Amino acid sequence: MKRFIVLAFALLTVLFFSSCSTPRYVQKTESDAKNSKSSVSPRNTLSDDNFSINTTDFFDNETIESHKFIFLRLYDVRYVPIRSASEILNVAIGILGAAPNGITYDHAAISYKLSDDFIGLTSNPLKNAIQIEKAQQKDKNSFMNRNDRQKSLCTVIAIPCSLLEYENCKTLLDYALKGEKYFVYDIFEIAAMPAANKGNKEKLKNYQYEDFSSYKGDTQTLICAIDDPAKVFESYNYVCSTFCSFVLYNSLQSFRNICDQTGAGPQGVTPSELFCLPGAKVLFHSFYADYDKTLQAFLKKYPQFSLYL
Repeated sequence: MKRFIVLAFALLTVLFFSSCSTPRYVQKTESDAKNSKSSVSPRNTLSDDNFSINTTDFFDNETIESHKFIFLRLYDVRYVPIRSASEILNVAIGILGAAPNGITYDHAAISYKLSDDFIGLTSNPLKNAIQIEKAQQKDKNSFMNRNDRQKSLCTVIAIPCSLLEYENCKTLLDYALKGEKYFVYDIFEIAAMPAANKGNKEKLKNYQYEDFSSYKGDTQTLICAIDDPAKVFESYNYVCSTFCSFVLYNSLQSFRNICDQTGAGPQGVTPSELFCLPGAKVLFHSFYADYDKTLQAFLKKYPQFSLYL
């Protein structure tokens, strides 16, 4: 009963603030508003093979060759008929606002690889809420197993970074997955999301991206090599997107500067906002069941990314 009351409070809190919520990392203009009404969701533009690969607004060859990449996988989930409390909360996260492409992402995972084993945080019966997430095939992740693999869509985006930043992210993710300390899916994080969103939109929407992957300046917020990941995590309580944001904040200089210069901070970041990260690019969209096929088609188009398997 107590858990139900807390879940209801979190959902109602999100609903209360959701009417004025938009992604924070993208600039909205009058022209954008007009275009968004006629924008076509990636769900409606997939090829006959049920996937869509980015062939237009992509990284140039110099960026690909001179950077490493961290990957986010954002989910537009369709559930099997039986819903759990955690699934309802994920829907609540999505209510906070859609991405500019029209999709309301309600879950997020992160990886330093493109293979179908992203790392995410969900409510599950296992002790550690951080688990491998496989889109195409069922595994021990109970949350993913309740997703309809034929109807659920995922979008993979890439964030350019330096080798140091890449290794930092890998260190934090490997530590979280190892489970020396158990991470918890924190429903109170959802209740706190609207307040964290509400105060920072105006600051963030005009932020101009800068590539800090080779930044050498003298600053207290300079990203350094992570030797002891246990000292980095201030908390072990997150939801899916705030876990991704915390890892990025402590790994990537560009993301840390976005947060520090705008006062946003990683708390309260939604999956749809992760889609809007300055400097990031969409790699492809795919239904879960077609993830491997889509990845192979992407690698055929951009073989430089084969080293991330």
